[in-house]
Amino acid sequence: CSHLEKLSLRSVDRSITDESLIALGTHCTTLRSINISHSTDVTLVGLSSLVQGCTRLTTIIISQSEITTNSCMSAIATHCPQLEVLELNHCEDITAAGFNSLAAHSHRLRSVSLWYSPALTATIIRSFAVNFPHLEEFFLIYCEQITRADVVAINQEYPQMKLRIHV
Repeated sequence: CSHLEKLSLRSVDRSITDESLIALGTHCTTLRSINISHSTDVTLVGLSSLVQGCTRLTTIIISQSEITTNSCMSAIATHCPQLEVLELNHCEDITAAGFNSLAAHSHRLRSVSLWYSPALTATIIRSFAVNFPHLEEFFLIYCEQITRADVVAINQEYPQMKLRIHV
């Protein structure tokens, strides 16, 4: 898979393990896009190996997985300098520290989608708008601390970024 650039493992479920991601990180270093949604047997060990080996990743989609944590955000931020698109679902365990790690490293982000992120605040979104000059779209679903008034205010303050919310 030395020329593989895009891979969707969505809904493969128990067939994808840490060993699978370690192998991808070792042998598929040209990978630019990965979707590991619904991969319930993947841990931070596998994700870390994947992003350490696949430093050209521009798109990462992780959904319905226990690995969406601060450590996940840190691994992605540290090892994926070309990241442009990030979609994370079930972000209950990501706190301000995780978002700040991403803000400190991933300056090429164009699109962020976060589902179920109770720690996300308007202040964090504003820091994204400031730290990510290329950020065009920020899509939030069920992020309880963000109100429609926050969305209106942030969209007025940062017209280059389109903030959308679904409650």
